Amino acid sequence: MQPIFLHEEVAVIFVEPRANTPIPDCCGRVFNTAARADATVLLISSASFTGGVSFVVPANCASRLVALLRAEFRDELKRCQIESIHVQQPAIMLTGRTDGFTLVRELAARQINIINIAHRQGDAGTTALIVQAKREVVIEALEATNHEWQTLVGVSRH
Repeated sequence: MQPIFLHEEVAVIFVEPRANTPIPDCCGRVFNTAARADATVLLISSASFTGGVSFVVPANCASRLVALLRAEFRDELKRCQIESIHVQQPAIMLTGRTDGFTLVRELAARQINIINIAHRQGDAGTTALIVQAKREVVIEALEATNHEWQTLVGVSRH
């Protein structure tokens, strides 16, 4: 069985438009700003209807990136077209080649808040994004599924 990797030094950034107020090219502007900040984007999730986006970056660049995003969307924030640009930490990102359904079941049984899960078809990989959970409880869930796990540190160039 392949190990599951715990990416612990990560943060989730949310750009949340007001309901029923799509922002033209929201995602493009978000990721252009991230590129200008030289931030490594590790996971992306977007809402096609509202144009909202959330994404994972190394924790050490999150505050700076949020400030840059607020500057980028200054007009939309003033007009209340965007309700919020904020960061949520701590967060844990799990990645690996695994049966995602078993892993999710074990995490959910421990009341762990999974805010995003992605499955890769090519290599049967799974990525789960967790917030508001203690590291020890996440590791318990991994061990209950008989997964080896490894901590990854230093996922950023910053």
